[in-house]
Amino acid sequence: PGFCLCCRRTCASPSHCGRGGVHRRCGKPRMAPLGEPDASDLLRFQYTLRRCPGVKLGFKANFDVECSVCCIQEVSSSGLAAQKNARLAEVPELRSQQLLVGDFVMTANGKSGALEIREELSSSSIVHLAVERVPPQLAPLLLAA
Repeated sequence: PGFCLCCRRTCASPSHCGRGGVHRRCGKPRMAPLGEPDASDLLRFQYTLRRCPGVKLGFKANFDVECSVCCIQEVSSSGLAAQKNARLAEVPELRSQQLLVGDFVMTANGKSGALEIREELSSSSIVHLAVERVPPQLAPLLLAA
């Protein structure tokens, strides 16, 4: 048992995520060892962007269809996400809610699943994201997976 980086939760038994830390659904090595933070250590927050036609959201994401995961791969220095992150950085209580590389987009406008999230990100003028961030101790494992 340990923390499954694919499901973003603590696994009670190795059978949930597969033997030897290989995820059952996608075959990827996704388990962090015991003693690492559990799901209660995840940061969850809402992130909303409103765009005009032709304006980019300002981030790139990896859409893993097998695991229905959307992970932020890059946040550009321009675009709506950079502007919103700059505003959040000015408020100490909200700095942790900036969109960062490694964040998981759980839903976009209430839709879940990699394909549905990608469609919402590409077509909607208002994008309301439910975001989860793994604890900093697990970020190197996540980015290496």
